[in-house]
Amino acid sequence: MEEDFIGLLPAQIRYNRDLKPNEKVLYSELLIKSYPLGYCEINNMDLATAFHVTRQSVSGWLSDLVRAGYIEIKVKIADPKLGRVERKIYPLISSETRQALSKLYAEE
Repeated sequence: MEEDFIGLLPAQIRYNRDLKPNEKVLYSELLIKSYPLGYCEINNMDLATAFHVTRQSVSGWLSDLVRAGYIEIKVKIADPKLGRVERKIYPLISSETRQALSKLYAEE
């Protein structure tokens, strides 16, 4: 998962004293992975592997980002018989951040 891309960390996240440093980096990761669809479908194990932490750490960080109002997570049962679940993580972003993302990708 160690891709070569530039992260984007909006000021409201960067200067939020209530968020842990790794939660801020995770938000940046989710923001980049959600472009251009507005959401990403990465699982906690893949994030844990990328950040070299436990799945429980990632789960806690995601919960804190939800509580802070910076992401929304939608879960849907894709296949009830197999118990397969689809999860989409939506970083909640301002129009300024959306424009910055568009510029960042337009320069590639």
